[in-house]
Amino acid sequence: MGSTNTWMRERLTEKPADRFSHLFTVCTFRQTAGRGQQGNSWESEPDKNVSFTTLLDTSALCVSELWRVTECCALAVQQALCSFNMPAVIKWPNDIYVGDEKICGILIESVLQGHNVPCCLAGIGINVNQISFISGAPNPTSMRLIAGHDFNKEEVLRRVLAELSQLWKLVIAQPDMLKRMYMQHLYRREGEYLWRRKEASTAPMRIDWETDNTEFDKAIFRAAIDDITEEGCLVLRKRDGTTETFHFKQVQYIIPK
Repeated sequence: MGSTNTWMRERLTEKPADRFSHLFTVCTFRQTAGRGQQGNSWESEPDKNVSFTTLLDTSALCVSELWRVTECCALAVQQALCSFNMPAVIKWPNDIYVGDEKICGILIESVLQGHNVPCCLAGIGINVNQISFISGAPNPTSMRLIAGHDFNKEEVLRRVLAELSQLWKLVIAQPDMLKRMYMQHLYRREGEYLWRRKEASTAPMRIDWETDNTEFDKAIFRAAIDDITEEGCLVLRKRDGTTETFHFKQVQYIIPK
């Protein structure tokens, strides 16, 4: 299959969104054209990983509340991976990390009907048993690389969907709790780190800050995560106490070499 999100969108053009049930899921272990945020590609070795798209009924949400979908999906994967003893965290907005390495990518796409969003498509790719990555991504990892043994891909999928089903109740009824959980498991939640203002990419960069600080010094700053807005923007608190708010793709994580 090329892309599970693309497949699902094509089915929705053939049949109205309300004909598909909440959490309707299509999964493949051989995705050849996986997509990430802003048109990025997603590398997945055949039969090694889990790639799937789940339809989420957002008819009860206003457009301004759709950030909750991202919070829910990221938490579902994070919690599921933790159940496999993976110390997973959420890198804003919706990548899943173990340590400083990426183990999962999530792509949320809204399905529009006029001014309404009856459903969202959550495309999720989890690196399960892949041990070699050739795409040039700066920091991929997998469950296999972390634990040293293979995992059952179907069981990984089942646990994510089970978590998603439970957490979805918070999306509708307890969004404040959902946010607290998201913030609790946020990558680099505590402490100050280096960031770089960047419009083109949020892929983390690795630099030797001690010896290579001339090219980037005007764009790089040190700050701590202060908050996430209701729209999903990242609020950083700088050393002088001031805060700055960033939309997706406006700031880049820096991982020192």
